[in-house]
Amino acid sequence: MESQTNPKSSTAKISVIIPVYNESPSLPELCARIDKTLITYNEPYEIILIDDGSTDDSFATMEKLYAERTNMSIIRHRVNMGKTMALMTGFRHAVGEIVVTLDADLQDHPEAMPDLLKKMEEGYDFVGGWRHKRQDSIMKHFISHTYNFITKQILKVEIHDINCGYKAIRREYYSRFKLTGDMHRIIPAIVKAMGGRITEVPVPHSPRKYGSSCYNLLRYRGILDIIAFIGSHSTRWRPFHVFTELAFAFWFVTFLLVGMWTIFNITCSSQFLSLVTPICLVGATIFGLAGILLPVIGLQTEIFLQLVQKPDFNDQFIEQRNIRRS
Repeated sequence: MESQTNPKSSTAKISVIIPVYNESPSLPELCARIDKTLITYNEPYEIILIDDGSTDDSFATMEKLYAERTNMSIIRHRVNMGKTMALMTGFRHAVGEIVVTLDADLQDHPEAMPDLLKKMEEGYDFVGGWRHKRQDSIMKHFISHTYNFITKQILKVEIHDINCGYKAIRREYYSRFKLTGDMHRIIPAIVKAMGGRITEVPVPHSPRKYGSSCYNLLRYRGILDIIAFIGSHSTRWRPFHVFTELAFAFWFVTFLLVGMWTIFNITCSSQFLSLVTPICLVGATIFGLAGILLPVIGLQTEIFLQLVQKPDFNDQFIEQRNIRRS
C-alpha cells in the first residue's frame, strides 16, 4: 500500500473518503465539485482517495489532483481488495470529526453533502443518503429493493437505502469499525448496534457519466455478512438464546419440507416425485440436524464466555465509566 498525505489535512474537521476503482475520467470533476461545495460550508476538510487496485490510470490522475491541493491524501492498494477494505483504509487515515463517504462515479452528487452534514448537527451519529429517485436499470432497482427489504426485516434498521454509498459518520463510531467481507453495506446497522442514532436524507442520483459499473447483481455475500453480523453481535450477551431461536427457524423449515414431501406423495405423479422427494428429504434431514445442534453450540458458547469473559468486555458500548458511587 502506498500513501501520500498533505500536512494541512491534519486540521480537517470533515474527511471525505472516496474508494476508486477504474474511475479516472470522473475524478477531476468529482474533486472540483467537492471543493466548490465544501468551501461554502466553511469548515476545514480533507479529501482521501483510495485507489483499490485500479487497472486504468486512476492513480496517475490522483497524483495530479494531489499536486494541485493542500488538503488531499491519496492511497493505493497494489491489488483490488474490495470496497469494504478501501473504506477501512480511509477510516484509518481520516482525522475529521465526521467522515463522508461517496462513490467516485458521480452518480451521487457532491452538492448534497451539506444536507447530510446539517442533519448531523441535529445530534445524529450516522446519516445515510436515500436515492429515492434512483437512476439505474430495472434489475438494479429490483435487487436493491429486495436487499433493502431483507436487511430491514432482519436487522430492524429503519433505513430505505441501507446500501447507499453516500454516508456521514461521527469519528466516535468510524474509528472503531472492524469491517470485513462486504460489511460496508450494513454500516447503518453496525452504528445502531454500537448505540448510535441513525437516520437518512433524500439525495439526488444521476445515471453513470463515465465508464461502466462494477456492480454485482449477486448479493449473497451481503446476506452472509448479515448472518456474520448477527452472530458476532447478538452472541456477545445471550448466545444460548440466539442459537436456540435460530434452531426454531431450522425446525420450522424441517416441518415445512416434511409437509411438502407428504403432500407431493399424495397428489403428484411418480415422475415428479423422483425429482422432488430426495430434495425434500435431504433438506429436512440437514435442517433437522442443524436444529438439534444449534442449542448445544449456544450452550457451549455461553459456558465458554462465562469462563473467559472479562468484566470490561463491553467497554466500547459504554459512554461513561467514571461514575461516582455514594
